[in-house]
Amino acid sequence: MERLQLFALDTHREQVRTIATLRAAAADESNAMSLSFGGIAVAFLIALTVPAPPLLAGVTIDAFSGWIVLLTMSVVMAVIVLVALAPAMILSARDSAHRERAVIWLRAFEDELVRYHRQRGRAARRWKRVH
Repeated sequence: MERLQLFALDTHREQVRTIATLRAAAADESNAMSLSFGGIAVAFLIALTVPAPPLLAGVTIDAFSGWIVLLTMSVVMAVIVLVALAPAMILSARDSAHRERAVIWLRAFEDELVRYHRQRGRAARRWKRVH
């Protein structure tokens, strides 16, 4: 609440700058692009693990040990791809959290300005003259 009151009492220039910054952060769609890259990487991971039998080169999968080798190779490839993807997915989650926070604060600040605009009385007239 204190942050909202300080925002409402700040100068008009600072209010406009804050609202503009929050709107820019809320409209940031770069996160969607990184999520699509994550989807492509997951598809690549699936493509790597499905055709694993040709990589075995002569190992028969009929035996139990062949299935163990196939499973081990698939897990190793999945871990490699996930380790390569981890930084991008962490950044994507961070960007998503920043965007969510910007949307929430933008709505709160706009609501606070509306509340001040609807006030009546001497304090309201004084605030409207300044802003």
